[in-house]
Amino acid sequence: MSLAQGAYFNTVQILSGGSGSLFGSGNIGGSIHLNNEPVFNDGLTISAGLIAGSFDDYGLSARLAASGKKFYSSTSLLYKSSINDFPYENLEGDNVKQQNAAYRHYGLMQDLYWHFNTQWLAGISIWVQSNSREIPSTMVSKPSEASQDDQSIKSIVSLKNFHRIGYSAVKLAYFHDYLHYLDPVSLIEGDQDSKVSTDKIIAEIQDNRQVFSNTSLNTGASFSYEAGKSNNYEGFVDQNQLGFFVSLFF
Repeated sequence: MSLAQGAYFNTVQILSGGSGSLFGSGNIGGSIHLNNEPVFNDGLTISAGLIAGSFDDYGLSARLAASGKKFYSSTSLLYKSSINDFPYENLEGDNVKQQNAAYRHYGLMQDLYWHFNTQWLAGISIWVQSNSREIPSTMVSKPSEASQDDQSIKSIVSLKNFHRIGYSAVKLAYFHDYLHYLDPVSLIEGDQDSKVSTDKIIAEIQDNRQVFSNTSLNTGASFSYEAGKSNNYEGFVDQNQLGFFVSLFF
C-alpha cells in the first residue's frame, strides 16, 4: 500500500530527466510532484467518497474547500483498510489465502493560503498520517508475523512574490517520520523490535524569471538539517546539507 494517497492532491506532475535533481533528494532520474494548488474565489466545495472491494477492502474520503478573493482553505480526510486475504496457488499447487497482509490508513491534510494582493501569496500546509500494515511472507519463506507502523507529520510555510518577469519564493518545512517494525519470530535480534525516528528541517529560497521571450532562468539555494535515532544504535546521527542550483529552460 502506498504511503502517499492520491486523494489528498488535485494536481500531479511528472518531471523526468536531470531536472529532477533540483528537488527533494536530488534524484537525477526525475521526480513526481504531488500538489494541492489553491483555487481562489470558488466558494464552498464539499466532496466525499466511499469505496468497497473484495477481501474486506473499504475506504472513506472527504474534502471541504472554501475560498474567497484572497483566502483559500482545504481540509482533506482519508481512511482506508483491507484484510487483503486474496486466494492464490502455492508452490505445492494448493489453493490458499494470503495471510498477514492487512493494512489500515488514517490521514489528514490542511492547506491555508492568503493572497494579500496581486504580488504576495502566503501559505501554510500540514499533512498528518498513520499507517499500520502486516508484512506477508513470500512463496518460498516461512509464514510471517511481521508488521510495521508508520507515522508522519509534514508541514511547510511559504511566501511567494510575483513580479513583472517571474516570481521569488521562500519556504520553510519540517518533517517528522516514525517507523516501528515488529517481527516476533525473527532470528535477527534487531528485527524483532526496531524503532526509527527522523526529523528534518528544510529552508529554501528560489527566484524564477523570464530572461528572454522563450527562456526562463531558475536560481536558488537550500539548506537542510536531518537527525535520526534508532533503538538498535546508541545516540543519534545528524547531517547538514547546503545546496545551490541554477537551471535554464528554453
